[in-house]
Amino acid sequence: MNERPDPRFDRRTFLHLASATALASCAGGNSSTAPPVPASSPTAVPTPIVTSAATSQPTSSASPVSTPTASATATAVPTATAVPTPTAAPTATAKPTATAKPTATPSAAATATPTPVSTTVPSPTGTYLVIANNTSFPNSAVYVYAIGFIPNSNPLTSAYITNNGTLVPAGNSLVPPLTLAATGDTIVPMPYITSARVWISLGAPLQLGDGMQPGFGSNTPQLYDWFELNYGQSGSGTGSLFINTTQVDMFGLPITLQINWAGGSQTVGVPNGQRAAIFAAMRADPVLTNLIVSSGGTDLRVMAINHGIDSGLVPATYLDAYIDAVWSYYTTNTLQYAQSTARVVGGNLVFTGAISTSVAQPTSSQAIGGVNAVGTVSPFLTAGLNRGTLIPATGVNNAGQQPDNTAADFYQTTPTNAYSKIFHQYNLNNLAYGFSFDDFGGFSSTVAPPTTPTSITATLSAF
Repeated sequence: MNERPDPRFDRRTFLHLASATALASCAGGNSSTAPPVPASSPTAVPTPIVTSAATSQPTSSASPVSTPTASATATAVPTATAVPTPTAAPTATAKPTATAKPTATPSAAATATPTPVSTTVPSPTGTYLVIANNTSFPNSAVYVYAIGFIPNSNPLTSAYITNNGTLVPAGNSLVPPLTLAATGDTIVPMPYITSARVWISLGAPLQLGDGMQPGFGSNTPQLYDWFELNYGQSGSGTGSLFINTTQVDMFGLPITLQINWAGGSQTVGVPNGQRAAIFAAMRADPVLTNLIVSSGGTDLRVMAINHGIDSGLVPATYLDAYIDAVWSYYTTNTLQYAQSTARVVGGNLVFTGAISTSVAQPTSSQAIGGVNAVGTVSPFLTAGLNRGTLIPATGVNNAGQQPDNTAADFYQTTPTNAYSKIFHQYNLNNLAYGFSFDDFGGFSSTVAPPTTPTSITATLSAF
C-alpha cells in the first residue's frame, strides 16, 4: 500500500481558475451551473502541506505524475488595501449532543493544543466560516484544521487559522485544530488565506504539520476529508473567494458548502444520505470496489483511481482502450477545437491554427491527472478523455466540433472514468470534482461568488 503524502494538490482542481475566462470562451462554459469568475481570480496556488516557514515551497496536487509544461505559475494574493466593514457573526444554532461512534484510537504521537472558542470577534474580511456538525459524533470528537499560506509572504509561509480569525505561522510544530463549540455551530472569522485546505476528522485528531498529512490507505484509520479554498482581495477591495469540495484524491465524509453573499447563495457537495449510496455504487463496480478502505466494518474512504493505480489496486491501463481509440480516430479524422484543427501525426496529436502544439499520447494515469499540453488544450483533452466525449457518435450533440459540453453525453463510453461518474450522480446538482480539470465546461463543485461572501457554512451530514 502506497502511503506517501500526496504532492498533487491544487493546480488541477480549482486553483488554475485564473484561466477560467479563457476556458469558458473555448469550452462554452455552463454559466447556469458555474458562478461568475472575477477577473482578479488567482492563477495557481501551492499545496497547503505544512512545512517550516523558512523552507516552505509550493508544490502541486491533483495533478499528474508527469506535470504539464503549460502549468500556471503561482502568484500571491493581492495585498489588502482596504478592509471591508466587519459584519455581524452568524448566530450559532444549538443542536442536541449526539453519541459518538466508536473509532480508532489516536496514535501516540503528540497532539497540538486547540485554540480557544470565539464567536464574537468581528471578521476583518466580512466573512465567517461556520462549521455545522450533523454527524453522530459530538463536537468534542470533531477535529477541524484550516491550513494554507499567508498571502504575499516571501518566502511563502505556511500558517493555520485560529478561532479568533488570525493566521499563525505553522513553523515546525503540529498544527492545532479549531475548538468547536460545546454544541451547535462553530463560527470563525475568516481571514484572507492562500491555497488552503480545511481538514475535518471524526473521532480522532490528525497529525498535520512539518510536511505531514494523512495517507489514503488502511494505515490511516481515521474518518477524514477536506475542502479547498483560496481567499484574497480583488482590485476593487472586495473578497475574492474560490472554494470547492473535491474527490480528486479521495472521498471520506459527506460535506456540503453553502456560500452566501449579498444577493446570492450557492450550495455544493455531497448531501445528506448520499454517502452510503456512493459506497454502494463503488462496490458494485468490479474495479472501483478495490479502492474502498475499511476498518472494523466501517467504510473510511474510497481512494481516487490514480492512487489505486499507484497502489496496484487498479490496472494502469484503466482508460487505455479509450485513449487508443481517440488517437486512432484522429489519425484519419480531423479534430476541431478553439479555431484550431488537429490530427495524429507520428503518434502525437498535432494542433495547427490558433493553437500550435503537439501532444503525446497520455497514459491512463496522465489522462486522469491531467494531459501534458499547453494552455486550454490540457483541460480540454483531460475532460474529453475522462468523460468519453472526444469521438463523435450517434446522438452526440456536437457531432465533430469540440468540445462537447453536453452533460447527457458524458460517461457513455467503455471504458470511462466511472469513479467521477458516480460523484457527479450523487453530488448536489451533479457538480463534482472527480478528476483533474473536471471544472472544464462548468461542471465542478467550485463556487466563485461575484463579491465578498458573508459566510461559508461547511455542514457535515449524518451517515
